[in-house]
Amino acid sequence: MYVGDSDWQTLVADIVKQPGSIALLQAGETQGLRWEIGQIGQVLNPEQVLLFVPFGLWNDEKETEDLYSVFRAWAGKCLGTRLPRKIGQSCFIYFVANPAWQAHVLDRDQGTPHDHALADFLKGIQQNAYLWPRRSARNWTVLNVILLLVLLSLLCIVPMLIVALVFLTKG
Repeated sequence: MYVGDSDWQTLVADIVKQPGSIALLQAGETQGLRWEIGQIGQVLNPEQVLLFVPFGLWNDEKETEDLYSVFRAWAGKCLGTRLPRKIGQSCFIYFVANPAWQAHVLDRDQGTPHDHALADFLKGIQQNAYLWPRRSARNWTVLNVILLLVLLSLLCIVPMLIVALVFLTKG
């Protein structure tokens, strides 16, 4: 659905006031996102909010944490809570109501509260491999390319060494 610049805030405010609303917000840097997070922090219960922090899907670990740190600094203020210090291998943050607005990094291998309003949704995220960084696969790919280059180099060098040895022994 497209909403014009003059109407989007009214629409967002109306949607989050609907009974049973859930907010899934993607981390970013826009003023509009800051406004949305502030509204959600005022209107929704903590267990109705999930943050998607996709920096780890395409950045290395340091860059992921740097980008998350910038986001965490202002988003926590908008929500009136502290976000986890590090995002680690995750891309999701969920909240619990007690204590109020306590934020948790969604760990792929760790359980989630069974009584959480989004428990089934969180479990579905944990089971979906496409929603998690695959750094180890990226590292293996780089290692495989390096090994391939070494092998190709050897394949080129060995025949030249044999030819050189043949000429040296004949001469």
